Amino acid sequence: MKWITRFGQVQLGAFNSWVKGSYLEDYTRRGAVDVALHMLKGAAYLERVNQLKLQGVSLSTELASYRTSD
Repeated sequence: MKWITRFGQVQLGAFNSWVKGSYLEDYTRRGAVDVALHMLKGAAYLERVNQLKLQGVSLSTELASYRTSD
């Protein structure tokens, strides 16, 4: 049971780091649908970045991560 609790805390900490500086940082302004949409967009974005890298396209490091937009 402790492992699950610690695992959940690690995930929550990573999520909070990911949304830091965006409108999702305030937990009262985030809804499940909004968070899910950003997670799907982020996954699609990172997949596209990886596909471009596999094709030999050189990308700046700024493009290597998905950030939420306000």
